[in-house]
Amino acid sequence: AIASAASDRGSYVLNLFNIRDTIQTTNPYVIQANIPQQAMYALAERALATQFEGYTPVILRNVSGRNEKEAFTAYVASCCQSRGVEPVVIEYDGALRAAELNALPVDMGQKYVVIPSSGTLAEFNKMAYVVHNWRDRIRAMSLETIDPGSAPAVEVFGYPDWTAFRGDALDLLHRMDATVYSRFLDNFAGFQAMGVAQAFKRWYGSAMIESVPTQALLGFDAACCIIKNLRANDGVFDPLYPAAYNGVQSSFRFEREGEGGFVNSSLYIIKFASSGSQSATVL
Repeated sequence: AIASAASDRGSYVLNLFNIRDTIQTTNPYVIQANIPQQAMYALAERALATQFEGYTPVILRNVSGRNEKEAFTAYVASCCQSRGVEPVVIEYDGALRAAELNALPVDMGQKYVVIPSSGTLAEFNKMAYVVHNWRDRIRAMSLETIDPGSAPAVEVFGYPDWTAFRGDALDLLHRMDATVYSRFLDNFAGFQAMGVAQAFKRWYGSAMIESVPTQALLGFDAACCIIKNLRANDGVFDPLYPAAYNGVQSSFRFEREGEGGFVNSSLYIIKFASSGSQSATVL
């Protein structure tokens, strides 16, 4: 109803909340602020292939688990096969065992990037410690290699769900130097986020509720994007100029979708570092 009324009036609607809605494909005044799933998969797979060139994907699948990310792992496998790379699929029942990873050859300097088929905390706990220990063992072997270019290596690539991890799970992400893709940048300790959090508490008398995404930061980024766009265009909103807005938690780069409205094409690639910090690149 909102989109229809906006179309009649020639006004834009910025859809922040309904990720799966596709009304922008037919309504030229609707702006989908979330990158669609298939476009997100394409950018994430491209980042995976670029950052871990020469690595063989190791897809982990718990046969008795949720495996709700199988659409992504199937897409990754298809892309790899089209490039002549055959992924390794390890299926386990219940919990991953060290022997299943130790069976992979590393004597010729093989490099692997581990991609589980679930992003849930429960499934993460069933495989992460084993992957971490295997990665540490391979890294120890690499230190003994005379030629660093021929040393074996293990990396971990995961999901937006992981950005909500706290406690031991978050610590493990850092210790594994894990890489994830996400629509949102969850970095509450960052300088910008802390500044907004302090201002929020000063103005409203209570702290922001932390979630992924944090709704207060989502509103802050959306408002800043709109205000800066209006200022750049003398009070007229133009989805295509300025070309991009990189905010505290969200980035917006709108592109027209066919003959319809506009869709965000931005995606974060987030790196957890063993030092405890994290960095992000906007694609």
